[in-house]
Amino acid sequence: MGVYAVNELKMQKWPPGIAVLEAGTSILYYLEEISRSQNIVIVDAVRFDNRPGRIYRFNFNDIECWQN
Repeated sequence: MGVYAVNELKMQKWPPGIAVLEAGTSILYYLEEISRSQNIVIVDAVRFDNRPGRIYRFNFNDIECWQN
């Protein structure tokens, strides 16, 4: 569902320096552009025990990383 939100964002007019990317599962292709960013907003679909459309905010330190 995140892709639908990003597509809506792409239709908006944004100031210079703002990029709206739909990376899907190919985020590695966008690492160079992401590394130049000061702030990033990531839109994704997550399953929580709440109603659809709810917005959650996470700080980088809130995200647990794991390796396979």
